[in-house]
Amino acid sequence: MFAPEGVPVPFEPGSIRYGQPVVLPLGGFHRYASLVASDRWALNGFASLLVEVLCRYRRRRRSSSEGQRGLPVSTAEDVGSLLRAAREDAGLSLTRMAQLTHYSKPYLGLVETGRRPATVDIVVAYERELGPIGDDMLKRRDITHPRVMKLDRPTLTELARSIDSGDPGSLANTPSSRNVDFFLAAKLNQSGADHLREWARAGSSVTLRTNAIAVLSKMAHPEDTGLIIDVLERDEKVRYLSLASEVSKLAQHEWEVCLTVAKDPTKAPEPRKLAKALGKEVMLEKDAESRWCGAHLLTGLVPVLGR
Repeated sequence: MFAPEGVPVPFEPGSIRYGQPVVLPLGGFHRYASLVASDRWALNGFASLLVEVLCRYRRRRRSSSEGQRGLPVSTAEDVGSLLRAAREDAGLSLTRMAQLTHYSKPYLGLVETGRRPATVDIVVAYERELGPIGDDMLKRRDITHPRVMKLDRPTLTELARSIDSGDPGSLANTPSSRNVDFFLAAKLNQSGADHLREWARAGSSVTLRTNAIAVLSKMAHPEDTGLIIDVLERDEKVRYLSLASEVSKLAQHEWEVCLTVAKDPTKAPEPRKLAKALGKEVMLEKDAESRWCGAHLLTGLVPVLGR
């Protein structure tokens, strides 16, 4: 069994079925557990194994820059630290996380400190509320817009309160980052979500409408999928910015280049590399905006992919 980019993983009896190879992508690992085993006994503990792969991979990448070999890691502690960091990045207290996931606060505390293993169910519960955990491609990379929103946690918390009360604040004039989108998606209450739906349809600025779509997509409410698709297909300006943001997030080109590719995908500097990344986007279960934009851009790339 091999992790991304050929990082070897030791096989442990009871974690997956014997002799069944699998390639493990970074992040969103709960979706891939079902590919190797369907039995509950086989799935329990599998998330911990996958996070161990991620931790070793990251440690190896860091240490390689110093000319060292990858160092061993403590699986339980690294799993817990990843989950805790993701929760704190989203501005959620352990008490609130316990309420959202329906696990007890003491139990989650033990998991986050490495004193209890993180099962598949725990990872699924965290990713359901926070989005992909440990995935540099899907979560950590922000768009390259020169004015992308970068706020500290107290300011973001205040922005969430403002949105809940009906005031979009900086969402009206500043492009939001991926981390801001995930933070707000986890923090807003029902009234905030309702305001986002209203702004997505008829926000006073294209920036507000685009930001509203982005946050709604990270909320991943099935009932919002139709709204998100309708706005992307109907509102040309929102579509343009959403497509440019998708290219920017994945390819990290200068913003002006991303705007050009949004208009004409055949002008992408590295079309095959972009297409490979977009192929992952169209399979995201909980991000309708990324799925739609990924499919749209892939269609536009077809003329140049066969060259």
